[in-house]
Amino acid sequence: MAQNPAKIVGFDPMPLCFLQYQFLRFFALENRLSFEMLGIEELLYFEKNFDVLLCLGVLYHRKSPLEAIKLVYNALKSGGEAVFDSLILEGEQEIALCTFKGWLEKCGFREITHIATLKTTLEEQRKTKWSSGESLEDFLTPSGEQTIEGYPAPRRAYLKAKRIHWICHKYINVKINA
Repeated sequence: MAQNPAKIVGFDPMPLCFLQYQFLRFFALENRLSFEMLGIEELLYFEKNFDVLLCLGVLYHRKSPLEAIKLVYNALKSGGEAVFDSLILEGEQEIALCTFKGWLEKCGFREITHIATLKTTLEEQRKTKWSSGESLEDFLTPSGEQTIEGYPAPRRAYLKAKRIHWICHKYINVKINA
């Protein structure tokens, strides 16, 4: 709140997240906070609306991460910034991290900055009474350092990217009558 935003809006389709918001808002006593029980798909209706978007814990759940990234891009104002995270498999070439950056570039983002890569913990990717099926622990060896297939355990990469409008003069044809 130090930068005095006009409004801060949270989006998540899960009722539990809405209840958490209501609990925190009770203590925050801040009228600029709001929450919508909407998913990333609904960003389609907020074109060029936001200065900053955080897309955390979303991309690796999407059938098409590129479509999700494009929705975030289109919802940002010119000069707006987004922070993304995604699970990656690190290796000598960090192929997944390069792909993650490439996805952001392909969707139009520029000034992409790698913020951090952190270990994905069993505490954050765990089974709860609200989840069904398998979780991270089901796919790691007992040491937690490798997947059951022998790959390094997934890590979480954080990237910041900017929507910049620029004109490529190569594609502009202007006829000048002299």
